[in-house]
Amino acid sequence: MKMSNSTYDALKKISLMLVPLVTFITAITEIWGFKYGSEIGATVSALAVFLGACLTISTNNYHKEDGDVQG
Repeated sequence: MKMSNSTYDALKKISLMLVPLVTFITAITEIWGFKYGSEIGATVSALAVFLGACLTISTNNYHKEDGDVQG
């Protein structure tokens, strides 16, 4: 998987914001008794994990091309 630097940077910023967003959503929905809070939190968590996996694959591919293979 190859992506441009700008795409990588944008996805990294989004994924870093998703983790605190999950905590916020879960807390607010529990405090206020909104429906589907855990479902929304789980969905956002799954998206964060998926983005993290994509970014890890992209980073590993980048380092392989440079000959700088990381563990």
